[in-house]
Amino acid sequence: MVHTWIVLRNDKVTEVCLNSRVARLFKRDKAFFYGDYALDVYLASKQDYKNLESVVGRVIDRCDGWVSRCSVENGKAAEYRRLHNVISEFGRVDDDQIHKFVPRKESCDLLASVIYRKDGNFALIGCETERFYYVFAFATS
Repeated sequence: MVHTWIVLRNDKVTEVCLNSRVARLFKRDKAFFYGDYALDVYLASKQDYKNLESVVGRVIDRCDGWVSRCSVENGKAAEYRRLHNVISEFGRVDDDQIHKFVPRKESCDLLASVIYRKDGNFALIGCETERFYYVFAFATS
C-alpha cells in the first residue's frame, strides 16, 4: 500500500500524513522550499511492491491534477546518491535535519532514483532505499 508520508503546503502540514516529525523542520528555519509550493511525499514498503515503477504508477493512479498526467514510461534514471540531493531540487534542508524526512532507522542512501517529470514548476521523482520506495511530487509557483 502507498501511504501519504508528507503533505506540505507553504511550510504547513495541511493533511494527515504519517511523518509527524516533519513539522519540526520549520521551527528554526531548518528548511526552505521554493516559491509558493506544494510537496507531497508518498512511501511504500518494498515487501508490498515489485519495483519503483509499480509504486510510481500507483501514485499517478490515485492522484489528480498534474500528477495524474505523468507517465511511468517517461522516467529517466537520475544520478542522485542521497535523499538530500533529491530534496535539494525543491529547496534546502539542513544536513542535520534531513533524517526528519525519513522513517526512523532509515538510511538516506539511495539504491535508485528516477525522474518522471521535471520541467518548469513541476517535479515527480521516485527513489528507492534499502527499506522503502519514495515518490516526491513538487509544484511551485
